[in-house]
Amino acid sequence: MEALAQCYQASDTWEKHRQILSIMADEVRFTKLLRYIPCLTNYRFTDAKRHCLTYGRGGPVKSLRASRKDIACSQIKHFIAFITSSHIVQDLPFGERSITLSNKETIKIPNVMIPERVVKQYLADCDRMSFKPLSRSTLLRILAICPASV
Repeated sequence: MEALAQCYQASDTWEKHRQILSIMADEVRFTKLLRYIPCLTNYRFTDAKRHCLTYGRGGPVKSLRASRKDIACSQIKHFIAFITSSHIVQDLPFGERSITLSNKETIKIPNVMIPERVVKQYLADCDRMSFKPLSRSTLLRILAICPASV
């Protein structure tokens, strides 16, 4: 018990505290743990018990961190200008589709655009012009929304 209490006090994050405490909290009462860890609160003890029930004794919590980036409007405009221009080398189109923008402007786009090829062409064009493009996955997401994509 003393070894676990020392590990608890030596750990630097609450996640590690909770993992170590979950090993003890399932078997030992709160009042007995207070002898070994005097700064322990009832909230932390209860949270450690919940952790033990959810993830198992001392189980790690897999944290999923979703990171988001700000996208500059100039990058989006640059990409849309590229896909609506004649610079794209594409398969034979079988018609056109019209996209109406929020400002009521209508743009005609060929009906065949293979997203991966378009993104490769765009990234090569950006390298040639020394322009910082959006990420490949963001470009593919934009093309997935575009009605001219196959």
